[in-house]
Amino acid sequence: MENSALLDGVRNVANKDNAAYCDLGDCHYDLGDFKSALRFHKQYLEAVEKARDKAGEGRAYGCLGMDYRSLGKLTEAQNCFEKQLSIAKIVEDRAEEGRANASLGSTYAPETPLQLLEQYNTSALEIAKEVGDPVLEGSANRNLGKMYSLLKRWKDALAHFSRYLSIAEESKDRAAEARAYGDLGSVYLAQGNLKQAIECQNQTLCIAQEQGDDAEQGNAYYQLGCSYESLRSLDDALRCYERSLKQFDAIRARHRHQLKEEWKINLRNEYQLVNIALWEILIKQNKIEQALFSAEKSRAEALMELLQSKYRISGKQESAVEMLSTLPPSTVFMAVGRKEIYFWVLLQGNGVHFEKKYLDKDAVEYLNVLKEEAYKQINVRSPVRCEDRSLDAIRDDKPSTDRPGESSQPPRRDKDALQKMYDQIIRPVSKVLRDKDIIIVPDGPLCLAPFPALFDSDSKKFLCESYRIRVAPSLSCLKMITDLSVAYHGTKGALLVGNPAVKNIVVGGKTLTPLPGAEKEVEAIGKILKIKPLTGESATKEEVLLRLNAVDLVHIAAHGCMETGEIYLAPNPGRPFKNPEKEDYLLTMADVAGIQLQARLVVLSCCHSGRGEVKAEGVVGIARSFLGAGARSVLVSLWAIDDEAALEFMMSFYQHLVEGKSASEALNKARQHLRVSTKFCEEKHWAPFVLIGDDFHLEL
Repeated sequence: MENSALLDGVRNVANKDNAAYCDLGDCHYDLGDFKSALRFHKQYLEAVEKARDKAGEGRAYGCLGMDYRSLGKLTEAQNCFEKQLSIAKIVEDRAEEGRANASLGSTYAPETPLQLLEQYNTSALEIAKEVGDPVLEGSANRNLGKMYSLLKRWKDALAHFSRYLSIAEESKDRAAEARAYGDLGSVYLAQGNLKQAIECQNQTLCIAQEQGDDAEQGNAYYQLGCSYESLRSLDDALRCYERSLKQFDAIRARHRHQLKEEWKINLRNEYQLVNIALWEILIKQNKIEQALFSAEKSRAEALMELLQSKYRISGKQESAVEMLSTLPPSTVFMAVGRKEIYFWVLLQGNGVHFEKKYLDKDAVEYLNVLKEEAYKQINVRSPVRCEDRSLDAIRDDKPSTDRPGESSQPPRRDKDALQKMYDQIIRPVSKVLRDKDIIIVPDGPLCLAPFPALFDSDSKKFLCESYRIRVAPSLSCLKMITDLSVAYHGTKGALLVGNPAVKNIVVGGKTLTPLPGAEKEVEAIGKILKIKPLTGESATKEEVLLRLNAVDLVHIAAHGCMETGEIYLAPNPGRPFKNPEKEDYLLTMADVAGIQLQARLVVLSCCHSGRGEVKAEGVVGIARSFLGAGARSVLVSLWAIDDEAALEFMMSFYQHLVEGKSASEALNKARQHLRVSTKFCEEKHWAPFVLIGDDFHLEL
């Protein structure tokens, strides 16, 4: 009995500690810091597993599912909710079983059949009635209403949303009432019943104002704007969209200094539809420049705040005239609308040329498909016969007689996808591109478009044969970087990093392989620059971070992560040799953001270094972090690169830099060098490299 009481006491202490992990995770979740929430909820799961608390395990998986869903990792979220459901059945907790079903029913993971979602939500509804849980019953009805809306089963959707409203009214839950009226309004809008849609949306707005709920007010104003736009009352629609944006901006401004950058990026992403609706209305009203600056305002906003902080520049809003008068001509600003692509081209003398391309289909979905077709045509996921810095490379285990780095297929002549992409996003403005240099400010799927390889069927030339191309995250970022004094950035010194020792690092169940080609690359560049590179076990994360902020040029040739472009370095000394922790070897976006860089050029000769999550902010990956840390320009790769081709490319690039050519000109010359070669003439070898930011001459 005494031992039993002692054990119970220990368990109580453990349970308190376990709950602390969960509470910490919940707090971070509420603050929008989903990565930290995930970390603490994982610790909570480990603790309850150790304590053999099965019910706690179920709760932990439920929390983890919410974290993953908020991070956009829907498959992982679904897996966690399924574990939550399984455990709830084992411990016979019907309420928890209902919550798990509701979570699964509202998680639209790729390729999840709607029939299965209906089954989850129906189960959640039945359990909610059984256990007498009005909150769960309301959620299940709302989930079913949303699902039937997707299926355009409007009658069923209205029935479930009406039931959700009744439950909210019975419970005197005013916030839920506001959401219910908003849901009903969205169905009436889709049906074209605009009078009832506006009535419901005004009800939502009234309750949200009473509750002081900025987010719900923002949603209500947006829905009202859509209704007025359908009525062709453009002034009323514009007023509503502006009010919607004002509400969301108020949320962002209120938390600007206390919340993490990730939260700001996600919030802006959440109300991107409002931004699109606003500048599309301005275009309909023929307010072309005003539409440009409305679209520009939401582009790379968090990055701008980082740059202002790094460069200690005030956030004063410039006028349109001030902005346009200092930006280079032939800058092409692209914006992806609902069914159109819009183009603003800056002309010599401060003018703006405007064009639009009507697609008659969902623009984002269409451009994503077109981009993937172009990648497939370039054959960037084909087997690579020598070292490959990609962590997801498709390996060909069959013996080959090909020379390393050489494709077994002849260069492709059929350029349908590359022609189609050229026709959609370059041809509309090609007649007004007068300069040899063009700067593209892309949007959405176009952020990862292979611009150099786009093919003009008239001239029979790739885009990079006609122009020197670079990209910028936004007009404001471009202006801030180009306006900086040359004296701000360093004038000497280089950091060359190649083939870090990664033999004990396991990623995705596989141990990383050495990259001798990357070592040859930095040694060859080192001879050109007369600088000794960091390689092997010397190329530790600690040493790289120590040197990054004191040089004018950074060049890293290493493994890169496909999702974010983050870089795998040698583990820090003194850490466990066989199983190093990720923080000891992975150069993350957060690591880079914490540095005050002075480099004018950062070259990331790593696979996928130009990739990341595409959001309203732009591409959120390692390249953006280097720009935000103070780099004047960053040279990246959009896909897996062949080591031998990368060596050839970089040797040519640096040789042209040493000869005094600008970064963009050296880049184009290096592309041309590979394009006319016998071994590396295919697009997959010379097209992945993209210069982001400023163009300049580097003193080497």
